[in-house]
Amino acid sequence: SRSSRYEIVLCAVDYVKAWKAQQFPDSLDMLKDHNIFICDSGSSVHVSNSPVGLVGLQPAQGGTTGITGNVARITHEATLTGEIHNNQGESIGRVSVGEVCYIPTSPYNLISGSYLLKHGWILSGNENYIEYTKDGHVLRFDILVHTDQGVLYAMMIKRDTVNEVPAAANPI
Repeated sequence: SRSSRYEIVLCAVDYVKAWKAQQFPDSLDMLKDHNIFICDSGSSVHVSNSPVGLVGLQPAQGGTTGITGNVARITHEATLTGEIHNNQGESIGRVSVGEVCYIPTSPYNLISGSYLLKHGWILSGNENYIEYTKDGHVLRFDILVHTDQGVLYAMMIKRDTVNEVPAAANPI
């Protein structure tokens, strides 16, 4: 019917407005920035490819298997501390992410959606963002990066450069 087509067009316009409003480039290259983290529902661990902002680095053994079947070697485990920025580039709070696997060979940083769910976070979202909530804390992945197959949802965690955990950090 005409009205349902109209509603679909309005939804598409709202989506495009939200996407165009973000202050981050819609580019896969942007994902190589060490402050950008992809929400990955298929990953069982959080991954950092940079030691910046990692507190309490402990040597680790083992690896994690990626989509290609190759095993990436985990060299250390630590806590990541930093400041969360929304898709407008505005600081919206601090975060402390525990049990982060440092994998220097990883091309991307990941926050594990399945890890969050396993630890009591609640998943919600729409075409503009994915978010996890727990105990009044919110992690919103609202940086959209379009691919040939769809869209990736990411967030910016501006890593601390001094390796100490701030008192007001949102624990994950």
